[in-house]
Amino acid sequence: GLAVAVAESAFADPSRPFGVQVELRDVLPVSALLFGEAQSRVVLSCDPAKTDALLAVMAEHGVPAERIGRVGPVGGAFRVATGGATVEAPIEELAAIFYGAIPRRMDGTPEDVETSLESEVQHA
Repeated sequence: GLAVAVAESAFADPSRPFGVQVELRDVLPVSALLFGEAQSRVVLSCDPAKTDALLAVMAEHGVPAERIGRVGPVGGAFRVATGGATVEAPIEELAAIFYGAIPRRMDGTPEDVETSLESEVQHA
């Protein structure tokens, strides 16, 4: 989904995760907007001084595009807001969870794996 794509972009370099501030004005249900994969969207980032030029190129080619946020400082906050919800957390914490997920599952104690599985089932 869109929130996951933005998060993965923000911590693509695990040693230097960037904060992000995003505001979405779509009318989709919050779960579909943030986590659904059916919208066929692309996340781009560029130098803020070149935003207008990027949007002009997109418009020239008939591609709908809009500015939804900005990249923040290294180690900053991850914040995605919609009309119905806001997801906010330290980007370094999200990066640690993301990059540690498989090792935790593979190297964890049986109790760790069971807790992880229970958490996934309860939130699915």
